[in-house]
Amino acid sequence: MYGKDERRAVKKEFWTNFGFVMKPHLSSEGRRVKWVNYPTGSKVLRFNMDADQKQCMVSIDIRHHDPDIREIYWEQLLETRAYLSGLSDMEWTWEEDHELRSGEALHRVSARLEDVNIFQQEDWPRMYEFLKMGIRTLDEYWNDMRHLFDPLKD
Repeated sequence: MYGKDERRAVKKEFWTNFGFVMKPHLSSEGRRVKWVNYPTGSKVLRFNMDADQKQCMVSIDIRHHDPDIREIYWEQLLETRAYLSGLSDMEWTWEEDHELRSGEALHRVSARLEDVNIFQQEDWPRMYEFLKMGIRTLDEYWNDMRHLFDPLKD
């Protein structure tokens, strides 16, 4: 079992290495991107990546304290559901009512790779490949669909 500091160090190494894996890849617009902290330019709609002892995940999170604003973004996202699904072979899960461990409510669209463990370095290549495909899919989606969210400006 890892202690708290060891877990933090492994996670830091994992995400730092992922940054190096992604460094040569330009966005679909041809620009350099900090993939780990993908810049949607929206305070409400964010791209998220996570990894733990059971899975890794890439997601679109709609976060706002006002449920009506979350709903407006969610409806717009639903309008583009078929487009997102057609960009890759990834299986997207649509969760209108997702709650974080902190109790925060959000809407989430996510894809997951199960049965991988961030604490087993032999899993990292599979995890990196999955995360790379996921975040690049979301980048392509955002490049093509961002304009639909502009009228909703946070």
